[in-house]
Amino acid sequence: MTEHEPAAAPQPEWNLRALREPTMLLTATYLATSAIGLWASYCFYRPFGIRVLDYMQPADFLVAALHDPMYFLVVLAGAFLSWLGSRIDAFRETRPGRVAAIRDNTWWGLIVFPRWRDKLSDRGFTAEYVFAAMLLGIAAWLISGYTAVQSQRVLAGNGTRIVLTYNNHDQPEAKHPILLGTTTAWVFVYWPDERTSEAVPQGQVARIRYGVPAVPARH
Repeated sequence: MTEHEPAAAPQPEWNLRALREPTMLLTATYLATSAIGLWASYCFYRPFGIRVLDYMQPADFLVAALHDPMYFLVVLAGAFLSWLGSRIDAFRETRPGRVAAIRDNTWWGLIVFPRWRDKLSDRGFTAEYVFAAMLLGIAAWLISGYTAVQSQRVLAGNGTRIVLTYNNHDQPEAKHPILLGTTTAWVFVYWPDERTSEAVPQGQVARIRYGVPAVPARH
């Protein structure tokens, strides 16, 4: 390369390539959403003593994230942060002088352009993969907290009360359990009075009726 020959443009990171390839973007979004859905299911059912992953079939893995739109919002937030990080990296690589000036003259320069980011390439790390791992960890932490609040709410007796009728019973159950969720082959309920959980095969459930009045608070 001669002195006047322009430098080669940096190759776009994997997340920028994904934005330019719809199939790759949709696949990555779907896989990320499914992974978060499985993690959320595990965290939500764990306080009830239910190992929900043992009850899931392949079809349940594919739709695990569709039970709550919050999981999809987490993925969208992660995708936006990934895009933003790629744009910041591109600016840092193409305008190092400007980045140095921002670091020296603004209070936020070291936050947006941390010096440790410059050392990743020198040590052989792939920065976008490190950033993706950080985003995944943050998403797992947020989902853990979100599902913990939901679980504690149910354990306190709040949730969707149902009237449950088994196939071998003529009348519905006198007590009204709280519906935790369902999979392809199982229905999970929580009995607040007994403080026990139950996994009921779908074939043993004759009917589930909703719209049960809330149980009055005990004094």
